Amino acid sequence: MAVMKRLAKFGIGLAAGSAVGAAVGTLTAPEDGDSFRSRIRRRFSDARRAGDEARAAKQAALISQYRKDVGDHDALEEEVDHTLSTTDAVLAMGLSLNAPGAIASQQAALRDSDDKE
Repeated sequence: MAVMKRLAKFGIGLAAGSAVGAAVGTLTAPEDGDSFRSRIRRRFSDARRAGDEARAAKQAALISQYRKDVGDHDALEEEVDHTLSTTDAVLAMGLSLNAPGAIASQQAALRDSDDKE
C-alpha cells in the first residue's frame, strides 16, 4: 500500500512538473513555433549549400592538382556522375546489412540482366 502511495505521489509530481515546465517554456519562448521552424529550415539549407560549395571547391582543387601532377591539362575532363538514386542507395544499405529483401532484389535484378543478354 505504501508503495502505491509513493508511486501516486511520484506520478502527480511528474505531471505537475511537466505542466509547469511546458507553461514556463511557452511563456518565455523568444519566438513562435512557425518562425522557429522556418529559421531552423533556413539554417539547414544554408549548411547544405555551404557543404555543396565546399565539396565543389575541394573537387576542383583536387582535379587541378591531379592535372598538374600528371602533366595533362585535359585529364578527368569527362566527369562521371557517381551519385546513386535513392532506390540504389537504399538497396546498397540493405545489402550491407544483409537484409533479405535487398538480397532478393539484387538477385532478381541479376537474373533479369542475364535474361536480356
